[in-house]
Amino acid sequence: MAPYIVLENLNKAYGANKVLDGFDLTIEKGDLVAFLGPSGCGKTTALRLIAGLVSLDQGRIIIGGRDITAIPPNKRNTTMVFQSYALFPHMTVTDNIGFGLKMHGIPKEEAAQRINKIIDTARLRALENRFPRQLSGGQAQRVALARALVMNPEVLLLDEPLSNLDAKLRHEMRVEIRLLHESLGLTTVFVTHDQDEALTLADRIVLMHNGKIVQNGSPREVFENPRSYFVADFTAVRNFFTGGFSENGNVFVTSEGLRIDCTIRDETKTMVGIRPNKIVLNPPNPENFRNSFKAVVRLTSYRGNVIDVLADLGGREITVEVPVVSYNDGLKRSSEITLAWHSQDSILLEQ
Repeated sequence: MAPYIVLENLNKAYGANKVLDGFDLTIEKGDLVAFLGPSGCGKTTALRLIAGLVSLDQGRIIIGGRDITAIPPNKRNTTMVFQSYALFPHMTVTDNIGFGLKMHGIPKEEAAQRINKIIDTARLRALENRFPRQLSGGQAQRVALARALVMNPEVLLLDEPLSNLDAKLRHEMRVEIRLLHESLGLTTVFVTHDQDEALTLADRIVLMHNGKIVQNGSPREVFENPRSYFVADFTAVRNFFTGGFSENGNVFVTSEGLRIDCTIRDETKTMVGIRPNKIVLNPPNPENFRNSFKAVVRLTSYRGNVIDVLADLGGREITVEVPVVSYNDGLKRSSEITLAWHSQDSILLEQ
């Protein structure tokens, strides 16, 4: 089967600033895809191009086999939920949800049925007659989603939908969005700069940098197998060493002289990364690890479930995440410790 959405060689510039540069992507029907990346990488522009809110300089957009590049936004059957929710303050929840149906001339009886159904789907039954000022952030977000979903769009577009919520509500709304997506089977594209949000929600992550796709794959593929320093750094690897391979074997020698064992040898890679949660602090049997080093504690920071330990390893700062359950309060500044990790946790990267 052909891909449901085809974004072909999208290019967009604002004056001398090239926001998208040869952006190519295909999306399967029913997928939930995250455009992930730092501010200014082009992810929101790509979303707005799909919606038709921004005009292309070059390229094509195809949805369901139909070239919609030159079709205006109101004819595309895509619906966008904005970061600000954009609810009408003088309208009730019911009227906000039904506004698009009214504008499209949907008969009153059909509109009422669709509104009634989506109110139940979005768990808004007790809130129909409230105004936006009477809603919590999570409730307002659900109303914005319901207003989009009631239009039965081919593609749902979400622009940083959770950025205005606190941590607890963000977690709850991730679950809400995932459940809505799975129950309705919609093709959904959302923009975020939050890697946790992308990992939790998406079927596929499209990681962007400077208007280009730098890695595209399942959350597990992108997180566990970053292809470059940028991807590893953005997905919180945090510990990096530069250097090169020794004459024999899979030993990577860092610029500080540390010898790091890896599972493979790839002389094109000049950097090794290690995630903080893959490092074991003071293992009872360090001989079971191919990588084991002495280090000195510089700082410890409590973060709820984990303790961050900042240590000096051969003249290089290294961060370790230690589960609170295994944390020893006797671990003080200047304490000597052992840090160990397995060869498969040494990530080879292009610098």
